[in-house]
Amino acid sequence: MRQRKRVKKKSTAAVVAVIVIIIITIVLLSLLYSWVFGMSSQTTQVAERTVKTHSEQLYCVRIDQVAKNRVYLRNCGPWTIRNETLNIFLDGRPVEFSLNREIKENEVGFVELFDLYRFGIGSHDLTVSIGSTVLKKKVRVEPDPSALAFWDFEEPNFLTDYDRINGLEAKIFDGVCWAWKGEFNGHFYESYFLGCADALQMVPTWSGTLSFCRSRGGYLPVVSSELENEFLTNSSGASWIGFFQDSDGDGIPDGNCAPGDCWTWLSDETSTYTNWAPGQPDDAREGEDCASFWQNFTGDPYSQREWFDLPCNFIPAGFMCEYTSDPGALPVEPESFYPPKIEDGKVLLDGYDDGITMFFTGIDEPKTRLSVFITVRKPEPWSYDRWILFRPKSSLTWDNPSYGLFLSASDVLKACVQTTSGYTCSEAKVDFSDLEQHTAGLVYNGTHISVYFDGSLLAPVQQTGEILYPQELKVLRVGGNTGVNRGKLEVDDIMVFSDAVDPRTAFGLR
Repeated sequence: MRQRKRVKKKSTAAVVAVIVIIIITIVLLSLLYSWVFGMSSQTTQVAERTVKTHSEQLYCVRIDQVAKNRVYLRNCGPWTIRNETLNIFLDGRPVEFSLNREIKENEVGFVELFDLYRFGIGSHDLTVSIGSTVLKKKVRVEPDPSALAFWDFEEPNFLTDYDRINGLEAKIFDGVCWAWKGEFNGHFYESYFLGCADALQMVPTWSGTLSFCRSRGGYLPVVSSELENEFLTNSSGASWIGFFQDSDGDGIPDGNCAPGDCWTWLSDETSTYTNWAPGQPDDAREGEDCASFWQNFTGDPYSQREWFDLPCNFIPAGFMCEYTSDPGALPVEPESFYPPKIEDGKVLLDGYDDGITMFFTGIDEPKTRLSVFITVRKPEPWSYDRWILFRPKSSLTWDNPSYGLFLSASDVLKACVQTTSGYTCSEAKVDFSDLEQHTAGLVYNGTHISVYFDGSLLAPVQQTGEILYPQELKVLRVGGNTGVNRGKLEVDDIMVFSDAVDPRTAFGLR
């Protein structure tokens, strides 16, 4: 009996011990689980913090230098700099770029920038963003040192007559006034280049020229013979003559006649001689009631000695007066230059402006390869025709340029080249309606022309023969064209290279 009680007590103790062990095990397992879970949670939190820190990493990086079209970056931290982590801006506008390779700790690499010429020559704010690290640096965009010449119109020296660029002397002016005086068959004549209009405070429309001539005791020329026509056109480009349509005899041009009818001479001097160009007069535009010598500057197949009917408020390349007696000394210097109108680092061309001209000295060899880029803005729509964005010439006279870039009132950008096989043009529609600055470029490599607009390459113009007029590049004409109040144009930068260049890499930082 006692033995049975002893065995029962032992069994009870064993059960209690097992229960205790189970409880202790559960407690230990719970503690272990809590500890493991806590460690895991901490690890996850650390990992999350690590990821978050990586995405918002304050990279240890600095700009070592800028040179050509490259920005050199030094990585002084543990994070690798990759192309996808970078953002680059100039004046808050994104720049097209490429990182040459990943930049690891304590390494230097560079970012190559491809569209600097879009931003214009001059000072800009460079911003490099890597993660949450933002670097800023004041830089200047300039053409490659191989550039023949450039103007940004920001520095005071650009207002002076001469500026020496790469050993080249270049005179820049807004208007050039050439005035000439001559005699033929007992009559006296004065001929003025369009640039004289500002100096004489007159607008050389047909009526404006007539008023000027009358103020000096003269009148618009009356052409009586082929010899006189040749004499006058040899001394002047396009200019008005005193021939107009007058249906009622009141001496005022009117459009109440058929294109070929009721043409009359303004003065008492009479003439039956005419020298209309083929198909003229045609009254192609409203108000073509006045006659002018034609100006041959775009390859049109008309002699400069022939006549066109034009709107009477058109502005030709020059103007002339005829006198029955000697009017005395010219009212302007025979040759004078006027500086461009510059405001806030931009040349301002108004509706009656004949553009600006760069006259180079020191270039004697023909330039069969050339690149020109111009940054302009249209502050308002244009009402007429086009502007000459630029065209290289070999003299300051109205000779025929070999190629040029033109912008129409309807925002058509046209490049043309003249060869022995004819005059070939290529055009593309562009957009200036945003009233922002845009950069147009022409690259001529000796066989064809490539046209660029804001970094985009437009269709090239294939040359179909030998270039007609080998250029010595004595003159670069920017802006200008004759016409009826063409509207305004702002010129910010002009960049000239004496070779065919890729604009994506032809501009750099310093």
